[in-house]
Amino acid sequence: ATSASSARIHRRILDSLESEHHLTDHLRALKQFLFLGQGDFVSSLVVGLDAEFRGRTSVAGIYDHVLAGVLEGAVRNTNARFMPHHVLSNLRARLAAGGNGDADRYWMGPPPGRASLDDDDGDGRPLVPWDEESDRSAQDPWDHVALEYSIPSPVDAIVHSGSMAAYTRIFRFLFRLRRVEWMLNDSWRKSTALNHAILRETKAGGADAPLVATAAEHASFLLRRISTTRQTMLHFISNLQSYLMFEVLERGWEALAGSLGRARTLDDVIRAHD
Repeated sequence: ATSASSARIHRRILDSLESEHHLTDHLRALKQFLFLGQGDFVSSLVVGLDAEFRGRTSVAGIYDHVLAGVLEGAVRNTNARFMPHHVLSNLRARLAAGGNGDADRYWMGPPPGRASLDDDDGDGRPLVPWDEESDRSAQDPWDHVALEYSIPSPVDAIVHSGSMAAYTRIFRFLFRLRRVEWMLNDSWRKSTALNHAILRETKAGGADAPLVATAAEHASFLLRRISTTRQTMLHFISNLQSYLMFEVLERGWEALAGSLGRARTLDDVIRAHD
């Protein structure tokens, strides 16, 4: 009798977590937002952040309500808008005070405080590490972006603070990969525009036509080398993202869903999630 009563109590708890507190919806939201599973939403978010961050070398002037507007636009313009209110109301974007703490951060274009990419020996590079003393006051806003999902009670007994810290670490890693992909695609757009400009100058002719043609040939050669390197990097990034999303995260989600379906007690649910 005691065993039967205990089973009924646990079943009532599990039914309540699902029907009244939307456990599966919250877990799926963590997967779709913090694990970047909602692809159209993530792409729209990156576009909005790029428009807001482009040209900035500091987080000054970037406030939470600005990020809230970018987040709202990303939700409104994608299929994420069809998610239930009890999910979307828990999602927010903010600037993390300490950033991600990594030292291998890179800027697109000249590092802060420099007029050009060229160094003393003329060997300019498009991606420049900014961990030098003169650049330490700069803050790349991308390193401070954080998506947060608030877990309501009593679901937070399952998705506890330790789990949320792990979710945050994974989000930062996946978001960095997405940012690198965005930077490579942005580099392709700029290279294409530059190549078209070179072709126009070459066709224009004029007194300097021979010099222009020689410079255009050299520039085209460099652009082809850049394109080859970029494609190699994109190939690696795309394969890495595909592996993480489909072989790791998606399989992990399927395993979690199966474990939740077999759970008979709250402890079973907690162990399955952990």
